[in-house]
Amino acid sequence: MNLSRLALLASLAVTCVFCQDATTEPKLIDYTLSLDTYSETKLSGNFASANLLRNFDISSNRFELAAGSLDLQITKGIFGFHVDAGYGQMYQTMNASDPWHGANRYFGQTYVTLRPIKGSDLSLDFGKFYTSAGAEVPDVASNFQYSRSLLFTLGVPYYHFGVRASKSLFSKDLVVGAQVMNGWNDVVNNTGGQTVGLTATYTKKLYNWTATYLVGPEPVFLSAVNQPLAVRPKKISQLGDSVLKLTPKDRLNAYVEVLYGEEKNVLGRDRWWGVAGSASLPIINRWSFCPRWEFFNDPTGATTGVAQRIQEVTGSFQYQPKLKDMAIRAELRNDFSNQMFFAKSKTQATALLAVLYTFKRR
Repeated sequence: MNLSRLALLASLAVTCVFCQDATTEPKLIDYTLSLDTYSETKLSGNFASANLLRNFDISSNRFELAAGSLDLQITKGIFGFHVDAGYGQMYQTMNASDPWHGANRYFGQTYVTLRPIKGSDLSLDFGKFYTSAGAEVPDVASNFQYSRSLLFTLGVPYYHFGVRASKSLFSKDLVVGAQVMNGWNDVVNNTGGQTVGLTATYTKKLYNWTATYLVGPEPVFLSAVNQPLAVRPKKISQLGDSVLKLTPKDRLNAYVEVLYGEEKNVLGRDRWWGVAGSASLPIINRWSFCPRWEFFNDPTGATTGVAQRIQEVTGSFQYQPKLKDMAIRAELRNDFSNQMFFAKSKTQATALLAVLYTFKRR
């Protein structure tokens, strides 16, 4: 029986547990409703084409719904169930390469949690979950900027399907994890092997450090080789990602991320690597400024289709209205390539205005 069928059975089993009489044991249900909308325009390059090197904010010169989402967390005793579902460009992009279509395209995460040992922080998740790699996440409200970084867009997977475990080691500051999954951005295993992940997180008051390593027989990027997935020669893909986050004050945060990935096959070796730095700086009252700079190297064209080196500079202003569940972001971004990648140009400049609304029930 494959992992996808096991997930369906596990989900049904947990649902039955939650539907039992709640008088014997209290049940906790948390949910978040969010709306992510934006309008973006090009300041240079081909004004009629889509925004290149973007994943969720690809449309220009019109108002767009990036995502409307419901995040639901149910906990009862040692069991838990988590689902992120919604509609919009974010869900469409994340699931675009997954061979399993249908309802899957409306789900970001769907997994069951088990905490089998009382008094222990050992946690087991089974199902579809977002990747551990990277400084940014699909939920835009949790990121400093609106547009995702090159490292997020080009360097790491969005999600995996499988099982993961995590537990503190030596002290509560250090949490380590292990994962066995069906590859990158797919629910059904079509590579003949499993991807393995190792994670570590070390947290102190003023900083947080995370490291992720993924390895497995997964053809990560298919654009450079025009062959069907089932017959494409493949060996091993691996990815290493490390993020240092600095949290000296409540409203002052920053991070530095370093990433390296490669895919080996009989046709050669594809590589990509990059570094990024960003910060969230309070200005006055409800205003903050969030700059970002990054460098991404794609020497074989594995991730962009063209062998190139790219830099990106973004400046984002955020205003938090008195309506605490809303945020307004204005963003200027410029991407620079050493090749004529942007419609016979080496640069692409964009301006964006986004409105975010998030309602959390706690």
